[in-house]
Amino acid sequence: MPVSFLFSPELTRQFEPPGKLLKSNFPSEFPLDLFGIKIQKIIEIIAKISG
Repeated sequence: MPVSFLFSPELTRQFEPPGKLLKSNFPSEFPLDLFGIKIQKIIEIIAKISG
């Protein structure tokens, strides 16, 4: 894997869903902390599903 890949602003297909989630207002609109949920955990789950 070339080093430039690590610094690319473009997301690979695998990381598009988590990227879209982060760019949306979901993290700020849904009270995750009220339910004891961390956004990092949701992103991990989505990344595993899309991988």
